[in-house]
Amino acid sequence: MIFIFEGIDGSGKTTLARAFSKKARIQLLRYKRHFKLFSATRYSEIEANFLNSILQVCKRDSFIIDRWHISEKVYSCIFDRNYNRKFWKKIDAFLSDRAVIIYCDADAKVASSRIKIFKREKVDLTSLTAAKAAFDDALKTTSIKVIRIDMNKSRAEQLSELQKKLKSEKLVR
Repeated sequence: MIFIFEGIDGSGKTTLARAFSKKARIQLLRYKRHFKLFSATRYSEIEANFLNSILQVCKRDSFIIDRWHISEKVYSCIFDRNYNRKFWKKIDAFLSDRAVIIYCDADAKVASSRIKIFKREKVDLTSLTAAKAAFDDALKTTSIKVIRIDMNKSRAEQLSELQKKLKSEKLVR
């Protein structure tokens, strides 16, 4: 099973993904670090190798990905980056019965304050609000199961909610 953590910047997805990874003893992969190949323009060359690699890994192991194709879709629109819709649609279909998206649903104001505290960056609340709306729209288009976690709760409550929802869906023991 692939657990894909998605959400706006500052939502707490990385913190929750790390906590879940530690608790469940599942490897955590960071999109920006492990999947840089997707910024390449040769999607057709990458596609077959990528899908084959993922299929082999799915047969053996579960893993967690901190940010992936939903983020790519959302932020490619916001930052006017290349987004290969056909390629990502195939990835989505391929993962439909092999993955679950954990959507870290945080209020834009809460996310903004986290970014200011932890990254020490100034954040445009309007941009975060637009990103949140874009995530909500993008999640409607995926064929992958989506589990929403209320990120306006404490970390312990978030992890507990995640574990309960995954167990109720029979995605973990």
